[in-house]
Formats: sequence, C-alpha cells, structure tokens
Amino acid sequence: MRSAPGIALALLLALTAVATAGLGRWQLRRMHEKDAWLTEMRARTGAAAAPLAAALADPEGHAYRRVRGSGRWRAADTLLLDNQSQDRTIGNRVLTPLEPDAGGPLVLVERGFITRSRAQEIVDDPRLPGHATIEGVALPLPGRTLDVEPGPHRVHWTRIHHGAMQQQLGAPLARLLVVQQSPADPRLAGRTPEPRSRVNHWHYALTWLSISAIAAISAVLAARRSWLARRSATSGPGDPQAAR
Repeated sequence: MRSAPGIALALLLALTAVATAGLGRWQLRRMHEKDAWLTEMRARTGAAAAPLAAALADPEGHAYRRVRGSGRWRAADTLLLDNQSQDRTIGNRVLTPLEPDAGGPLVLVERGFITRSRAQEIVDDPRLPGHATIEGVALPLPGRTLDVEPGPHRVHWTRIHHGAMQQQLGAPLARLLVVQQSPADPRLAGRTPEPRSRVNHWHYALTWLSISAIAAISAVLAARRSWLARRSATSGPGDPQAAR
C-alpha cells in the first residue's frame, strides 16, 4: 500500500513527540529539584557556625555551612590559584593549609583574593600567626583522587588538584575547603561562595518540549496526508468524494 510509509512516518514522529516530551518534563523536574537544593544551601550559609571537626567528618553534609575551628598555619606551604576573577579583577586566590587542633588531615583554607601584581608578596610575606581560629564557608572538594607522579614543588596552580596537592604537602589532606568571608589580612578580599547550578535545566526543557511540539504537529500532518492518499486510492476517478 502506498499509504504504509506515511503511516510509519506518522507513528515514528508520534513516538518522537512522546519521548522528547518526557525528556522535557524530566528537565523541569530536575530544575525544581535543583531550585530546592539551592534554597537549602543558601539557608545553610546563614545558619550558626558548625565545628570544623563536624565538617571534616561529613564534608557533603556541611556544604555551604559556616564552620569554625582552630589550628596552626603551615604558612610555608601557601598556594596560589591563578587566573581567578573577583569584582571584575583578575588575580589569585590564596590557599594555606591549617593543622586542626583536634587532629586529623590538613585543611585548605582560602584566605582571600589578591590582585595578580601582589600575589608573590603574599607568598613571601604571609603575615600569619602560628596559631589561629578561623571561620568560613565549607565547600567539599571532589571525591575522586587521581594518582599523580611526584613533581617539583609548585606555588601556582590552575585548579585545586587534591591528589597532587596532598602529595606536595606530604600529609593527608581533607576533602574540604574553608573559604574565609572576612580575611584577617587587609591585603586580601574575602568572598561568600554562592551555590549555583552548572546546568540550565529550563533551556534544555524548552528545547525538548519544542522538539516534541514540532514532532507532534508533523505526525498529525503525516497521518492526514496518509489518510488522504489512502482515501484517494480507494475511491474511483468518478467518485464525488475523491473529487473534493
């Protein structure tokens, strides 16, 4: 039958419409879930500070929670994250390990942001007391550690590489970064980490739902053409129904 390909096309388009509509609805659900997560994370930042030891025991459970603890700075192991931006200025984030008084692994503390021209100054003259009490926002570090070959001592880094930094420090390093909002050093500018979604679920939902709508309309048109072709084929040339 000549109408068979048209029917098959209509069915394929209909299945496409159903499948892409499902993907669009799934993206909308993910968007609402992510919005709820963002609301929860922002509320954590405003809560009372938790003990640093609690955040070390459960980094994910304390994500974006303010934490407070004390320990000894390892000023000589200060690291710089390069090509960072803050308030439309390019510079470095200053990371210094802290040995918690309660024991356990070292904790990376982001002491603040400094312009690129003054970055080496903060390394050469850290101006840190031997012992300090810190407070900041806890951010879990990625859970995967990559095996790395021993390399030369580095001060400048393009990202936080847990495995390589731990190897350079020569001691266990917690999967936790504490970001100080109000640095004690006047040369540094603090920040409050803002939770955000890396995926624009609304954009993806709109794309999938648009494809679904186009496929649905195309399926209707294909089914109609198939029906008209079949009707024309089953009607004789003199059939008044075919002439319409």
